Amino acid sequence: MVAANRDEFLARPTRDPFLISTEPGIFGGQDEVAGGSWLTLSDSGLVVGVLNRRVALPADDLRASRGQLCLELARLSDAATAAAYLRSVPPAKQNPYNILVADESHAFVAQNRASGTEVVALDPGLH
Repeated sequence: MVAANRDEFLARPTRDPFLISTEPGIFGGQDEVAGGSWLTLSDSGLVVGVLNRRVALPADDLRASRGQLCLELARLSDAATAAAYLRSVPPAKQNPYNILVADESHAFVAQNRASGTEVVALDPGLH
């Protein structure tokens, strides 16, 4: 079970969950400003959820959308592939985030930090 709440900026327009893509099938809500998502489920069984991580510096509007990263990951075949992809993303490409990628076999959480993107495998259980 995965649950998430999008409450970052309540005035920011969003779409309720719908079929964002058919090839591959991706279901999720969508940010109508940047076009990304904060929680998706793909037809391969991959769940991707992203949370903005608060840091002392203000967000840099020139960086790529974290929600677009969520959609990029949702297009991948499984959580292990998504974790490998996250390790290759330059940490400064997006503003700070926590991101979950999970399927029926594996789950990972990643954070982009100045020192690199840290990807941690999650053991079965409540997190």
